[in-house]
Amino acid sequence: MKFITAITLSLGLAQPLLAQAEVTEVMPCEAVGEIAYVIMSARQAGMIMSDVRARLLSEEAGVYSDMMEQFIFDAWEKPQFMTEEIKEREKKEFQNQKELACYKAYKLRDEG
Repeated sequence: MKFITAITLSLGLAQPLLAQAEVTEVMPCEAVGEIAYVIMSARQAGMIMSDVRARLLSEEAGVYSDMMEQFIFDAWEKPQFMTEEIKEREKKEFQNQKELACYKAYKLRDEG
């Protein structure tokens, strides 16, 4: 089972786009953004942080568990919004922030 599909399903979130993503040995920034989107979706759905941590930070997460834990912390520092429009905007913004950080890190690595 693909990693992002697994985390999406473990949280009970149906995201067809995310279910198509595949994480390779070197995690691409698009996948990082998709994981961020799933985590913020859980936050905006009102899920309990400890439940999300328990479901996502398993042995299957492997080397990505530290990154996902930080994403969970970052997501729960944001407010939960009431309207679907604002929730969706917040999820996309969170995804974009994490992708940007990833792309910058790869650029610095490649230049160094």
